[in-house]
Amino acid sequence: MSACASSGDSVWIGLHDIAEEGKWVWASSHEPAEFTNWGPGQPDNLNSHHEHEDCAMIWHLSAEGKWNDGNCESGHIASICETP
Repeated sequence: MSACASSGDSVWIGLHDIAEEGKWVWASSHEPAEFTNWGPGQPDNLNSHHEHEDCAMIWHLSAEGKWNDGNCESGHIASICETP
């Protein structure tokens, strides 16, 4: 992960609640998340620009890999890809 994301980036993990607020599903399968690792107070759907936060990300400030909900269209998001 560190090879493809700079220290200021969060990393999108493929989970979102775009279709229905609060219903977190995987982008690849549309299956609901059975495991979550949200940081304290997350998901909060809140940011300083009043934009929707519909994508789950590993928060760049979390040493424990905690998740934060963020704006899917942010320019500061790396992503994780699964390969067969």
